[in-house]
Amino acid sequence: MRSLVDAIRRAATRRPSAPALHSPARTVTYKELIHSMDGAAGALRARGVGPGCRVAVCLDRSPEMAIGILATLAAGAAYVPLDPAAPRATLERTLIHSESSLLLGRSDTEGLAATAGIARVDPDLWPSSDRAETTSGSGPAYLVYTSGSTGAPKGVVVGTSALENYLSWAVASLPFTGAGVPLFASIAFDHTVTTLFPPLMMGETVYLLPPLGGGRAFALNLFDCAPYSFVKITPSHFRLLDTEDRARLGRSTALVMFGGERLTAHAVNEVRRDNPSLAVMNHYGPTECTVGCCVYRLPQGGAVDPIPIGQPIPGVVVKLDTVEDTALAEASHCEGGELLVAGRCLADGYWRQPELTDASFVSIAAASGASTRWYRTGDFVSMAATGDLTFVGRSDSQVKILGHRIELSEVERALTSYPAVRDAAVLTVDSAAGLRLVAAVAVTDPVANADAIRAFVREKLPTAMVPWRVLVLDRLPTTVNGKLDAALVRTLATEPEVSADHAVMEDAIAIKFRGAVGVAEVGLDQDFFLLGGDSLAAVDLTLWASQRFGVELELATLFECSTIRLLAARIRELQRASTESGQ
Repeated sequence: MRSLVDAIRRAATRRPSAPALHSPARTVTYKELIHSMDGAAGALRARGVGPGCRVAVCLDRSPEMAIGILATLAAGAAYVPLDPAAPRATLERTLIHSESSLLLGRSDTEGLAATAGIARVDPDLWPSSDRAETTSGSGPAYLVYTSGSTGAPKGVVVGTSALENYLSWAVASLPFTGAGVPLFASIAFDHTVTTLFPPLMMGETVYLLPPLGGGRAFALNLFDCAPYSFVKITPSHFRLLDTEDRARLGRSTALVMFGGERLTAHAVNEVRRDNPSLAVMNHYGPTECTVGCCVYRLPQGGAVDPIPIGQPIPGVVVKLDTVEDTALAEASHCEGGELLVAGRCLADGYWRQPELTDASFVSIAAASGASTRWYRTGDFVSMAATGDLTFVGRSDSQVKILGHRIELSEVERALTSYPAVRDAAVLTVDSAAGLRLVAAVAVTDPVANADAIRAFVREKLPTAMVPWRVLVLDRLPTTVNGKLDAALVRTLATEPEVSADHAVMEDAIAIKFRGAVGVAEVGLDQDFFLLGGDSLAAVDLTLWASQRFGVELELATLFECSTIRLLAARIRELQRASTESGQ
């Protein structure tokens, strides 16, 4: 992709000794970045990689990850980002379905490459070169797999023109103060397009942070490299931070860009607490519309719900497919409809899924007879007189319970009005009694309980809108992409009543394990100390568990029960013993 690579070359000419990529392990200057990129691109071309090829990248958040992606684009091929933390079955399925020519990965991915029947290229063996390697091409730039809000994973093919249009907006609209930009999201999330390419095009440093752990680990890693030019963050990632760190984020950057999920006024006001003039941007866009196709810059002062998603960026056209007499239109108090998007931002379609592509990307003839290709987002929006769009709901977020039409966001608002509830998510589950509402809430008070929260909501909403079950958690569970882990919430909510609390306990302990050892995922039977937990972290974990579950837990207990499953079982034993003794 010549425009991107050439822009980075120009940045390297201006600042050859400046840091381009910084990780805990090492720093790569712009001169080193260009030589490594050209060496790797030359090695790829020698293996037959070029336009029309796809190269899978399965590397941890490291300079090699970024270099591998850039080398693939310089060779004229499309990159397929794979998250090393994803389940092995998911990686195998994605690698095989994408029909990648090569896999860029370390020795631990050798079996993955063998399963797909392709060669693996080790980044430690990439040569360095001072010969420029850039192949022009107008084909796909990347193939990213996403499930969207529902459904099975599908490969979204994003073309060079669509990526160039987005990057053109980004370099013209985002602040580049010289402070650098953090990259902490999963490589398999198009969130990283914003935090990797534009900063390098503008000669800034990209800080490759370690994998997300718990809230404290995330905060320590994030603020270790602050201040920043801008920070892009999902609302769920933002919720990993405590109240003080949310305000600290607002003091540590020139702009906070929220995206990926619905943004609330509460989050905006928290991040602006100590910096009222902080620039805040709400960035909207399905993966099929190349990262972000609409943007809203929040005015100064206190924010009020709902936060608009704004107006289309240059090169993008939107329109509303009006739906009359729906609850969504009524909820917006003005004319609304499904958002359709057209223009240079559109993806080419879904890889090897022509029927799904034809259903989502539709041609609509205008009065003149000319046809335009539109993407049906499935998102219902309203449009203000200013032209600003406001998200009203998903076409699948409106449900019927006991004959009543219900908007899930209305239930979430009622839950978050409870004093101890910080965040809430409401989903539906199928049961023998029919469709039911379940809620997961993150609380600020450890004594908050589900019964009290349900009673509170019952005073505010009709019976049909009161969740059947409320899961009380330290924080809402998220996927590696920083979005709500709806599958986990549904799993916890549908556990038998006798074991639901046990599942919640194990999930809470897992969150603490991840935060203490700084890994994205921890299995129920993985040992805390073998994962990297030390004695100091063990003391912190023991004190937390004692307070959280109301038991007298000794430090020695953690050494004896050093897995999530064993520790949860021991805590339950102590709780039962305490109840039986009447203490």
